[in-house]
This record gives sequence, structure tokens and C-alpha cells, in this order.
Amino acid sequence: MRPPRRSFTPEFKQEAVDLLRRSKKSQTQVAKDLGVGQTTLSRWALQAERMPLGPKGFLATEELKTLRREVERLRQERDILKNTLPRHPCKVRVHQGPSAEVSGDVDVPGIEGA
Repeated sequence: MRPPRRSFTPEFKQEAVDLLRRSKKSQTQVAKDLGVGQTTLSRWALQAERMPLGPKGFLATEELKTLRREVERLRQERDILKNTLPRHPCKVRVHQGPSAEVSGDVDVPGIEGA
């Protein structure tokens, strides 16, 4: 039986690629020091080179995935609310009684110091 597949955080991947770039060690030695396969580290380095998101590409990619999931969740919530609210706006009638103009100094009951 195979051991469970390991997963690495975007932070770890980013640090591994940064270490590989600034280290004078071979890719094989850096992978061995970190306890990952040389092929895995090589794949991370290639992914980092191809990322258009700058030097912190793994972190930015992970944040982008999180934001996309949140946007999708918010769209679903919006659609649910759209379907539960009435489709036609409610019409409210306002009684307009006789208009009265007020001019000059007028005492309004209940208001002091005006």
C-alpha cells in the first residue's frame, strides 16, 4: 500500500524555490535538504518561472484561488436572494393631503429652543 500523498503549502513551495534560486547548491542537494523529491522541486521551479504574478507567484496564485472561490460563493448567495425576493417592485401609495405653507416665526409644539 502506498503512503498518503504529501501536500505542501504555497508558502513552503515559494520558500523552496527562493532557496534554490539564491543557493549555490545543486537542485538535487536542495531537494534532499528539504526532504522533497528532485522532480517535485524542479516542477515547482518551472511553475514559478511561468507565473505572471511576480516573485511571490505561489502565494499570489493561492490567494487568487481563494478569492475566486469566494466570488463564486457570493454569486450563488446573490442568485438565491434574487429568486426569493418578489420579482415586481412593491407600489406604495402616499396620501397627499392639502398642502399648507408656513411662513415667518411659528411655534411648533414639542420643540423647545428653536
